[in-house]
Amino acid sequence: MKKANIIIFFTLIAILGCSRPEKMILFGKIKNAPPAEFILEQQGDKFSGYFSYLNNKAKQIEVRGTRNGETLRLEEFNDKQGKLTGIFEGTFDGVLFKGNWRDPKGTKKI
Repeated sequence: MKKANIIIFFTLIAILGCSRPEKMILFGKIKNAPPAEFILEQQGDKFSGYFSYLNNKAKQIEVRGTRNGETLRLEEFNDKQGKLTGIFEGTFDGVLFKGNWRDPKGTKKI
């Protein structure tokens, strides 16, 4: 199976002060799916927020994760049961996220 890279550009809305989280919006495309966005807050190496497709912004999927150097891992959770439903993992240089999505068992990758 070919790997499809996820490339997400973002606009950073910085809030001054190191104790406050930084807010950011990442826009991008995942394979052939509609354009998508992440609305995230970063505090230190921790991220939280949600993911949604732009054609269905009413459906927001919770994401939480961590950054280690340029490696960013975001886990997505089912909003009804809090069940882990997927993992975004790749590189994030502060401007561009490039990586892959996979299901929790690693059997399906995009």
